[in-house]
This record gives sequence, structure tokens and C-alpha cells, in this order.
Amino acid sequence: MKTWYFWDWEQDQISFLSLLNKDKISRGSAKMEDGKIVVMGKSYFKGGSNDFKKNFETGDGGKQIDLFYRKTGIGWTQGHLIEYQRKNQK
Repeated sequence: MKTWYFWDWEQDQISFLSLLNKDKISRGSAKMEDGKIVVMGKSYFKGGSNDFKKNFETGDGGKQIDLFYRKTGIGWTQGHLIEYQRKNQK
């Protein structure tokens, strides 16, 4: 996966373009909201597309939290939750 973030003058926002595996691409926007980085977009693949959003935040002890949601017929459904924490090095 490779992602580029850039200032989109036409949309007056930070936009992104991602080249993903399995012949998918994603595009959308990123912004700060309530102390979190919120990335919202749409992934396109042969035969369809789906809306998604990701929240990135810093939790207790500097833990980095990556929370993914996919839009379904009933609203936003949580996908992955990844927590990154630095190991103490001796």
C-alpha cells in the first residue's frame, strides 16, 4: 500500500490517494476532530466500492490507536482496532 496526502486547492482540504493491494484504490480527506486525526474516504475495486473512516489518536501512556470503520446499510460498523505501544528498551 502506498498513500499520498496533499493539499487539495479545489476542495480546500487535505486529501489523499492510496494504491492498495488486490487492484483497489482509495481516496478521501483527512482532518483533525476532537483531538483525533480522522480519515474518511471511499475504496474502489472491480465491481463496487465502499465508504470507510479511520480514527488515529494517542491514548494513555502514549499508546497510538488506529480504529477502522466501514459503512454498511445500518451505519458505521467497526472493523479493526490496532494499538501500538513502544516497548521499553534497555
